[in-house]
Amino acid sequence: MALEIASRKFDGQPLIVDGTDRFKRDVMTLAGKYKFDVRFSDPAMERARVAADIAKSAKPKRIEFTSHQREEGTGMEVVDADTASPLNTWVALRNAHLGKVQDLLPHRLWKPTDAGSCIYQGKRKVEGGQEILLLRKGTEMLVMPASAQVVAKVSRLRIGQNVKLDPRGRFVSANEIERD
Repeated sequence: MALEIASRKFDGQPLIVDGTDRFKRDVMTLAGKYKFDVRFSDPAMERARVAADIAKSAKPKRIEFTSHQREEGTGMEVVDADTASPLNTWVALRNAHLGKVQDLLPHRLWKPTDAGSCIYQGKRKVEGGQEILLLRKGTEMLVMPASAQVVAKVSRLRIGQNVKLDPRGRFVSANEIERD
């Protein structure tokens, strides 16, 4: 009901949404589900809303948007429309807190060029039940989707443990844990 009122009262103006990551996800979900014509002032929420709209329409094959860490004009990140998912929403919401939460590193999806050494930082479950691994590499937090089998295997790792991955995302050290 609040979204419906806000969409009418603030027609065309970006909405400011404060609250937990879960609350923000719920607001974005409801806005999409009930097709409210709203925009969000939070860059991460707005990117997630745009990505969700594009994923629903499935017309374009690719979407471009700036990542939070690159908003100062240092570049664009290209994301497949097929990857507009709860995982991308989670990453965008984490990045929305950069500068607000002490020691929070910029998050992004793991890609094959990230192969090599990194530091295991734990696991999480995003909306929809998708399991992810968090890996710190330099000054970034890499987010890697993982099957339940891989999550079970990495449960033997300690947070802060050095690991090495090959370009396919398989663990090649730290007890030869493999990603399916």
